[in-house]
Amino acid sequence: MSNHRIYTDLVQDPQDFVGRVAYTFYKEEKINWIETFKTNNNVAEPPLDQFHSFARSPQKILEYRERAEREVNEIVDQVAAAEIQQQVARLRNDKIVQTVNKGWGRSIAENVIAGLIGSIITIAFSMFAWLYLQMQDSEKREKLSSAAIEQLHQRGVPPIAASSAAKK
Repeated sequence: MSNHRIYTDLVQDPQDFVGRVAYTFYKEEKINWIETFKTNNNVAEPPLDQFHSFARSPQKILEYRERAEREVNEIVDQVAAAEIQQQVARLRNDKIVQTVNKGWGRSIAENVIAGLIGSIITIAFSMFAWLYLQMQDSEKREKLSSAAIEQLHQRGVPPIAASSAAKK
């Protein structure tokens, strides 16, 4: 029974996961101590009472538990960070899939709107070009008729006759 008292010192109840991890650190330290003692003292069976009295001290029990808490917290943090990264990636992928896989109705509506906008831009550009050309043609006609009237004046044709001559 004395061999297992350390377990009850470290593990406070059946659900005490930190205590169980602390017990593994105790066992690891015990194995290392036994191997070192055997090597240094050239004995087959080391005196475990020395190790037990040291390992069961309140400071050592606290040290095992604190180390176990740090390790468990680190593992929990790593698992939580990995889970958060997976959730973020899953949400991002879901959003990408939603954006890419639009419904066919929405795709048709977007294409109709794009077609209408393109048509409006084309019509507006064509109208401005046509109006510009009409304005230039009008200015050319006005210049030509002014030049023709001027030439008729220079030749001595009166203005009314010039307009009659232009009509013929």
